[in-house]
Amino acid sequence: MRQALGRGLERLLPPKGGARKQAPGTEPQSQDAVAAASESNKLPISDIKPNRYQPRKHFSHESLAEMAESIKRYGLRQPITVSPKDRDGKYELVMGERRMRAAQLAGLTHIEVQIKEVTDTERAFLSLIENIQRDDLNAAEAARAYSELVRSHGFTQTELAQQLCKSKAAVSNTLRLLELPEEILAAVESAKISEGHARALLSVSHPGERIKLFRHILEGGVSVREAEALARALESGRKSREKKSGVGSTLATDIREVEQQLTRTLGMKVAIRTKKDGKTGSLTIHFYSLTDFDKLMGKLK
Repeated sequence: MRQALGRGLERLLPPKGGARKQAPGTEPQSQDAVAAASESNKLPISDIKPNRYQPRKHFSHESLAEMAESIKRYGLRQPITVSPKDRDGKYELVMGERRMRAAQLAGLTHIEVQIKEVTDTERAFLSLIENIQRDDLNAAEAARAYSELVRSHGFTQTELAQQLCKSKAAVSNTLRLLELPEEILAAVESAKISEGHARALLSVSHPGERIKLFRHILEGGVSVREAEALARALESGRKSREKKSGVGSTLATDIREVEQQLTRTLGMKVAIRTKKDGKTGSLTIHFYSLTDFDKLMGKLK
């Protein structure tokens, strides 16, 4: 399945450095087929709906304004990619949302498109790859996109890393950010704190102390290095207090490992909280849409 996906992506991504090499075991394309694949049309922008798997939630107005000015002067250099009409008579975006938004800002009512058949998995991957290649995704958006591919399309972290040309450790570390509370993830998405700050907060295991440090960072003037030092101090102090109070750190470590395992398995943030007796507590599974909730219920049945 993953090899098939790889071949599908090659068919849809623009070639690098000239003509695309013929994949082993496939028939050469005729000139008519190549011409048909590259044929573009103009469609009303109002007939195009966003990519349901678009990982980017924030678009820089300044960047869009610059692109809109370029489109006014020189036109759109590369068509956007859409899939064929659905039952509602709408085309769904595959790649090029930033270009489409800029075209609207430039006052265009129609836009040049390439219409291509894609699977849901290809649609999700292409949107993610487009953003990664431009380095536009923040860490929280990337984590959510990775999680969607793991949760909804059945990828393991190893397979995901192979498809994205990243190390498994890099994918795993990005997914770990979903262990943070939604409040902190939202701050990363809106660039109120950096990825480095988020990773420092991730190292603070106590929820209350983590939120206190987060709010201290939000007040401003705290560098990533300083945040890391504060996080280490908080963890060191907590472990010292646990040792004095007779609460073993082994239990806390075991619980954290279970949290991480459940988060990876479900593709959703899981939080386990124990009470002072160390025997009772609560388990919370965070979902971000009704679709997520339905998928969760399906897994728990």
